[in-house]
Amino acid sequence: MREYAWINASNGAYAWVDDHAAWVGQGSHAASLGLEEEAVSHIESPTPKARGVARVRTLVEAMGAGLIRVSASTEGWLLEGDLPWRTILEASARFLSETSPPQALISIKTFGSQDRRTGLWSDLQRDLGTDCQAEATPNFPTPLEAQ
Repeated sequence: MREYAWINASNGAYAWVDDHAAWVGQGSHAASLGLEEEAVSHIESPTPKARGVARVRTLVEAMGAGLIRVSASTEGWLLEGDLPWRTILEASARFLSETSPPQALISIKTFGSQDRRTGLWSDLQRDLGTDCQAEATPNFPTPLEAQ
């Protein structure tokens, strides 16, 4: 079951992960998404099983470097980043097109402004000027059902 991912906002590359902080804290992983070496060097590697402040610091540093944190819900995806919500949506379009049915509920949370946007993927794609009906599988499972 795939529940978590990181997306590079500058190129749309994404990777499935088991644990956001542990994965991104390994510099080679963040670099594999095309993140610049300088940005990778600013992401602190948490200790194994890190919790609390150390874990949050790693996540915030990764999002500050231009990564988008993706978490599954029973109805769709939560996208979190330190970017304007529209930038998060545009950068996540490839990921969402490849993983989501039109009826998936997409929630976007921005850290800078604490702005939150939520909508169906079909509506959000229309806003982006693309047609999700051509890309989605008719009986696509919800992200938590996907194997």
